This record gives sequence, C-alpha cells and structure tokens, in this order.
Amino acid sequence: MAGTSDRGVARTAIAVFLFVAVLLSGAALVSAAQTSSKLDTVNRRLDSIAANGAIGNSSHVTLSEFKIVATPGLARAGLVTITVHNAGSITHEMVVARAPSPADLPKVKVTGDRLAGAVDEEAIAPIDTMGETGDVVAGATVTHTFKLTPGTYVLFCNIDNRSQGVAMNHFVRGMATTFTVV
Repeated sequence: MAGTSDRGVARTAIAVFLFVAVLLSGAALVSAAQTSSKLDTVNRRLDSIAANGAIGNSSHVTLSEFKIVATPGLARAGLVTITVHNAGSITHEMVVARAPSPADLPKVKVTGDRLAGAVDEEAIAPIDTMGETGDVVAGATVTHTFKLTPGTYVLFCNIDNRSQGVAMNHFVRGMATTFTVV
C-alpha cells in the first residue's frame, strides 16, 4: 500500500512541477515580447529623429589617460566626421571597429608583439574594421571621416607603452567607449 501512495505523491509532484514550468515559460515569453516591442519603439524613434536631421554626421572625441569620451555618442549613418582631441599628457590613438562592446573585441592572449589583453586588431574581421586616426600626440587635434553604417561601434586606444620596465596597454587600462550609428 505504501508503494501506491508514494507513486501518487510522485505523480502529483511531477504535475505541479510541469504546471509551474509552463507558467514560468509563459511569463518569459510575455516578458521577451514586451522587451522586443520596447526596442522596436526605440528604434523607430531613433530612425525618425535621424531622418529629421536632429542627429548629425559628426562627433567630438576627447582622449585622455585612460578615457575616451564621444560627444555626442550618436551619429547618422554615412560619412561621419570625428574630431579627436588628445587632452592627455601622452600619445593616444582612436581606432574604430564594429562591435557591441569593448568586451566583444578579440584580445591578445600571449604577450609578444602586443601585450596580453590588448585588442588583437588583426583578428577583427575586415568588414568590421573602420579605420583609425593614427597617433595623436598630447595637445593635438585631428579630424577623420569614417564611412559608417547603422550599428554599434567601439572607439578604443590600443597603444602599448613601455617605460622604466613597466609595460601597459591603454585599452587594458579602460580606454574604450561605444558609439552608436543610426
């Protein structure tokens, strides 16, 4: 008799588990649909703002130890002119690559020509490599125009410094930011 009772309890537990699983799955689907709807609304609004000319085709970027600040961090697709000022006290650069975030860029695994943790620029697909400013010495300002399609880009400095026995990479020190093109 005890075996029958145990089977009944097990069946009830399985039924409750399945019911809860179905409820949670439904809730997840509703949440995903709401998030997708909100993203669609945001994208439509950005497209509308860009079409009306409120978003321009230029940005100003300030480089310093060890930050990159883009103002605004949003531009309209096409030829985007970026004026880069090095407000720091050492040489920096600005590289532009298509990627969702700095964490998504390929990294150097073993120190060799580059320091470990630096961006492995050769591993970025050519279609995602937009270009760079080259070295920008302290106090200098350069202007460069990039052809950018809608998407998210990462602006970063990938310079390695070796001074008095200490090596460091600017990207590893946090010198990166995202830039959005609509």
